Amino acid sequence: NGVNIDLRDGIVISAGATIGKDTTILPNTQICGHTTIGKGCLIGPNTVISGSIICEGCVIDSSYVYASTTEKEVEVGPYCHIDSSCHLLMRSRVLSYSKLRSTTLGVGSTVHEHSTIIDTEIGQRVTIGTGVRTVNYDGKKVTECKIADDAFIGTGVNLIAPLTIGAGSYIAAGSTITDDVNSGALAIARQYQSNHEGWARRRKK
Repeated sequence: NGVNIDLRDGIVISAGATIGKDTTILPNTQICGHTTIGKGCLIGPNTVISGSIICEGCVIDSSYVYASTTEKEVEVGPYCHIDSSCHLLMRSRVLSYSKLRSTTLGVGSTVHEHSTIIDTEIGQRVTIGTGVRTVNYDGKKVTECKIADDAFIGTGVNLIAPLTIGAGSYIAAGSTITDDVNSGALAIARQYQSNHEGWARRRKK
């Protein structure tokens, strides 16, 4: 009672699903398996949720959520993939075209667009910039990253696991980080820029 389905096109809801009052289900959404969705959520359009717990007040927009939990007021999407026992804590956000797997995202933390975060424990109020990657498989074993509270990970950063990023630290955009970063530190790992004058003109010849 009280679930809003204004247009039923493409909506599939399993018999094992539970959906709370004042939640809206938009077209082309599939709710599969034993999934629980809380009150006042906005689910869809074009969303698949399977075997997951979605707490009240969440927005899951055009995304996939498998075997994971989102706490209250979490925002996912559009076009995100949340997989393999992820746990997104209150008011955290995962934005466009990002993927999380086996990851905990702390209260109020944000993963920005086009990021891939795998096997990572992320604290509270952490900012993960656009295009960040955790690199955690060396061909033989999987290792983990830990990012403490209030850390800021700049755009285009590669985090080479195993790795610990301390509380309140900053990682400069474009860095590839291979060593632990202490709390409150700034880590920069870039090659110095080299400009070769006239190179483009010579190449054309």
